[in-house]
Amino acid sequence: MASFVQRLTERKIAQWAIAYVAGAWLLVEVLGFVAENFGWPVGIVRGSAVFLGVGFFVALVLAWYHGEKGQQRVTGLELLIIAGLLLVAGAAVAYVTRGSAPEESETGAPSTLASDLRSVAVLPLVNRSAVQEDEFFVQGIHDDILTQLAKINSLTVISRTSVMQYAGTTKPMREIAGELGVAAVLEGGVQRAGDRVRVNVQLIDAGSDAHLWAETYDEELTAANIFSIQSDIARKIAAALQAILAPEVEGRIEALPTESLKAYELYVRGRQLWHSRASLDRASDYFARAIDLDPNYALAHSGLAATYVLLPNYGYDSPSYSYPQAIRSARQALALDSTLAEPYATLAQVKYVFEWDWDAADLLFRRAIGLSPNYANGHYWYAYFLFRRGRVEEALAVAEVALALDPMSPSMEAGIAGRLYNIRRFDEAAERLRSVLAENPNHPAANLWSGAVLVATGDYEGGIAALERGASLAPKSMSSQTILAAGYASAGEGTRARELLKGLEADDTWRRASPAWIAAAYAQLGEADRAFDWLQRALEERDNWLMNIRTEPLFDPLRADERFVSIVRRVGLDLE
Repeated sequence: MASFVQRLTERKIAQWAIAYVAGAWLLVEVLGFVAENFGWPVGIVRGSAVFLGVGFFVALVLAWYHGEKGQQRVTGLELLIIAGLLLVAGAAVAYVTRGSAPEESETGAPSTLASDLRSVAVLPLVNRSAVQEDEFFVQGIHDDILTQLAKINSLTVISRTSVMQYAGTTKPMREIAGELGVAAVLEGGVQRAGDRVRVNVQLIDAGSDAHLWAETYDEELTAANIFSIQSDIARKIAAALQAILAPEVEGRIEALPTESLKAYELYVRGRQLWHSRASLDRASDYFARAIDLDPNYALAHSGLAATYVLLPNYGYDSPSYSYPQAIRSARQALALDSTLAEPYATLAQVKYVFEWDWDAADLLFRRAIGLSPNYANGHYWYAYFLFRRGRVEEALAVAEVALALDPMSPSMEAGIAGRLYNIRRFDEAAERLRSVLAENPNHPAANLWSGAVLVATGDYEGGIAALERGASLAPKSMSSQTILAAGYASAGEGTRARELLKGLEADDTWRRASPAWIAAAYAQLGEADRAFDWLQRALEERDNWLMNIRTEPLFDPLRADERFVSIVRRVGLDLE
């Protein structure tokens, strides 16, 4: 025994082993980081790990024969041992990577699961509680699971808007997956009874209807347990779909946002109202009450900021009041948790709309998307920004990412069509709007933008009909009324335009509308001075719609005026 230990010492086996393990560990960490950020197949990392594991024994063989005092010539036995180890390594690598290549179907095309394994849709969870009032709680857990999964770079996760339409559906999983373009579907239910919560979920391979993973959680109803369940579901889905979970992402998923169950319940109530846009003032109240209960609840601050940034768009308040509130809440959210994506996107919107700092906004949007690669709204708002800045091809590429993450969202498709109208790509805008209206004939924005496109291309009768329909579908929206007034003016309906403008200009009604659209109406009426008066108000109010001024067709009568050039430059845009 002493002789054997002496041989190990002479050949420095321990030093070789320690050096090899350290180097292999570093290489695996680098491979994991690169694979996570560049979407490499998981088989590459697994195969590399196996190869390095077998390589450890190869290193020991080399150390034995070529250590400090070992033999310096290659022997037949040494070659035989190394060849055997390499054969074992090759077989092991082939085994662990066998699922990373696309499987062929009978028709020769790659199967859905093999070619797009790391994509999932989380269907709305079923409320199994006896009380219907618990629906908000169930939806809150569903939203949180989506939020956790959205942080994983190597997963594609379909957004909430697109999956919510499948609530209560009887469609087969294969059909749902085909419509959403995913390989796997998660379904399940939540039961809240007294001081207990029971969550059951199952992950299904849409190609074969096989269960990839299933779990039932039965825990005491506490905030900590709810978040623990959500985090565990996200981790298990990632594992089942062979997605790489970087350590820093796993740390974010496991974080405990609040220990207050009541604050969490208020937050999810606010978030449901925020999603529906039905009552943003009540949403902000719920977020504020959650903050009162837990001032360190970063997500509640983030929700409040996201609500403030929407208030002007829906006629609740003026930008000059709402945007500073959004800035304060977003900054507070990030001070508490700098890894949240939403506050960065909120600040990005305010940066370019309110402060006209386009470069800073660009960086903030990129930061938001980097933190949550499946953040559909983040991609969508960034596409808006790029359209307005004139980076059209980039905008279209980002818009397609947003639509891939939220393929069933009529609002997103209509919004992108609106930006195509703004940059005068009328045929493309019309095509998208026809698609939206075929499935959603009562969508307000789709009707409004369809009307704008028709008026811009000379179909005044059809355009006015669409604009009137859009405005009637959103009777509380002052912005829709200003768009209609601009449409009347552009179509030569001067009397009707002035009647509508008179009502919009009364008292403080215009503050809940859009001064920029009022200016566009006056531009079309040939009243340049009044148009510039309203553009000045739009500047003072930091009207969001003013950011379209560079290319908006309705402002064409003003373009030769130096005052117009000055306004475009003042908001940080170029005329080219």
